Amino acid sequence: MPKYQIQLKETITYTMEIEADDAGIAQAEALDAWAQSEDPFGEFSGNSSGAEVKGICFNTAT
Repeated sequence: MPKYQIQLKETITYTMEIEADDAGIAQAEALDAWAQSEDPFGEFSGNSSGAEVKGICFNTAT
């Protein structure tokens, strides 16, 4: 029987409140906060809307 490697992709949406002069600056600050965090999933997990599997990729194992 063949074996398969299965890849699942999940997307989690977090909502952050950022004070800024405009939406573009707020978005940049949110991205920077995420990138600079040592534990972004721990820091932002309280504000997520959950995880959703977005795609499945089937690859035949070698």
